[in-house]
Amino acid sequence: MKQPKQFWIYFAFLIKQIVKKPFVWATFSAYFIMLLVILLIFPLYQETSPANYWNNPVIHVSTFLIPVVSIFGIMVAMFLFKDGVADGTEIIIISKPVSRKIYVSAKFLVLILTCLVFSFLLIITAAIAKINPQFQLQNMKDLMLGIFIGNFINSLFFGSISILISFGLSKNSTIVIVFLATFLMNFQTPLSALFFKSPSRVLSDSQHTLVERSLLTNKQDRNHQPVGETVAFQPTPSDAKQNIKQLYEQAEASTFYNQSFYFNLGNALNSIYNLNSLSYENSGNINFLSANTKIVFERVFDPDNFYNIDFFLPRPDEKGLLQLQRFKVFLSAPTPEKSSTSFIRISNPPSYSYLNTDQDSYTVTTADFDLYEKNPDNDNLLANTYQIFFDEVFTSTKNSQQRSIASLLSSLFNQYLTEIIDQNNTNLNDLFIKISPDLVNLNDLLRSPNLMYQFTKSFEQSDAKTNEEKAIEVYKKRVNLFYALNDTNSLTKLKRFMTYSNAILQNDIIFNRLRSDTIQNIIGNSFTNNLFLRLLLQNSLRNLNLPNLNLDDLKLIFYQQIFNEYLALYLTQVVNLSQIIEQIEGKGKKQGYFVNLYPSAIRQDQLSDTYIISKQPIVNPWMIVLILSTISIALLGLSSVIYYSKDYA
Repeated sequence: MKQPKQFWIYFAFLIKQIVKKPFVWATFSAYFIMLLVILLIFPLYQETSPANYWNNPVIHVSTFLIPVVSIFGIMVAMFLFKDGVADGTEIIIISKPVSRKIYVSAKFLVLILTCLVFSFLLIITAAIAKINPQFQLQNMKDLMLGIFIGNFINSLFFGSISILISFGLSKNSTIVIVFLATFLMNFQTPLSALFFKSPSRVLSDSQHTLVERSLLTNKQDRNHQPVGETVAFQPTPSDAKQNIKQLYEQAEASTFYNQSFYFNLGNALNSIYNLNSLSYENSGNINFLSANTKIVFERVFDPDNFYNIDFFLPRPDEKGLLQLQRFKVFLSAPTPEKSSTSFIRISNPPSYSYLNTDQDSYTVTTADFDLYEKNPDNDNLLANTYQIFFDEVFTSTKNSQQRSIASLLSSLFNQYLTEIIDQNNTNLNDLFIKISPDLVNLNDLLRSPNLMYQFTKSFEQSDAKTNEEKAIEVYKKRVNLFYALNDTNSLTKLKRFMTYSNAILQNDIIFNRLRSDTIQNIIGNSFTNNLFLRLLLQNSLRNLNLPNLNLDDLKLIFYQQIFNEYLALYLTQVVNLSQIIEQIEGKGKKQGYFVNLYPSAIRQDQLSDTYIISKQPIVNPWMIVLILSTISIALLGLSSVIYYSKDYA
């Protein structure tokens, strides 16, 4: 009989025996059910994506799966190389006048093929999990890849180890030793965290806390999709002379945490289940690093590369006087392709929710980049929004003070503008002390719940039929409102928005009420000599050629600043819209939708110490796949030599 035919006869015999083994089907069934519970049942119950469980940096799901994979590989290997010795069939087979190479190569091929089929069938669970509407397609593809690669490499790895050990030990001893070794290696990652502090823990011990945010840039990728970047900064800057990059790198150098992953076999076994978008570096946070993840500080943050608007929060100083603290507000980037697990989430991803048709429950949807398409007609959007602001907020008296913002500002102009023109010896601080009580009243008017309610209802009015459509429409309007404010953050840019600029000038009711001689004095003395205007516009007069400004320029700058501040309150939800609507409409009435852009605010003095960062694997998972594959093949090769030699011994 020809050798190829003998090979395939023996190969078919082994396959039939494998298929008949109860442990194969029992292990496969148990593993299949475990995956369904993890990927389908739990996420549906928690109303989250399966990806949130799969690469959870707190509970490594693969840690519970690897023992099952290990026992499968061990049992298949023991059947192929030890069961025949125990029941005598191996002695009968090798006594035949057939080359021993045929037997050993057939055994190895059956081992590899069995592990392949076992791993391939299990990826069905990831396809079934796509029933979950929150499970992104890219996450599903990467999960299928991780399940297949992880199960195949680990089952083959532990199978090859058990074959080699079995030449010197009994079947039961081999199973116990390899299985215990699996547990020791598997739990090496959580155990190592007890011995080595992460850089963030080192910083925390020295009273330094960093936060990270994913912000939307004003750039696009090759597919014309918006691009997000991650930044890190200190929310409460310390007196340390080093910047946060230096502090973090010093913390890294003081601990063996990063280096430990080069010797961490548990990380090697677990990492190959988390590939591409589900890789560990795509979860966690700078203060709670996932396994096998390091932070790279790439460059100093440049606000001009991101969509941003100015925002001023009132803060009392030591004397109780109102001071305005300047912030830059940035759009948070949607990251639907990443799984930011809710268990350790520091900041929520941009999302919207809507009341279902049953009027009893809400559906929460994480925003994707489709909602961030820039509208080419934002000039009209700003003009229409400004008209709503003018009618419902600026001139409205429906508030607790029963006066309008316009009337308060007009009285301030009439009271202080002429006075400062006549009294040049008054300094800016003196004026601020005098005007501080009025600024407090202005701040209260800007935050009036009734005014914000009227503005919100008018701005978000929609002809959409369903709550979901309304939520999506409002989400896009808020995003484009943010874009438009970013695009009008200077006088030059503002003038390009002709419709919006005309709306401002046509609705001027403050400067038009000033006496003509007052206006002439303003223009004649230039704005730099007018302390009152400098006080009101001190945050808008940067980078302006003041001598060349005319009265219309002054109007545009002034009204734009007031309008920008109000929209910042609306977009950041510093004034809680949900609570306002609930207070006015009643607690019993459910709102049709909620929209949460979750913009991020960074204090002006923190911008110079804010960095663009990236999270990268310490040891590349694909390198781990290559190394484990090479080790498995080498072990099988060594086993074949021993097996072949032992048969002839």
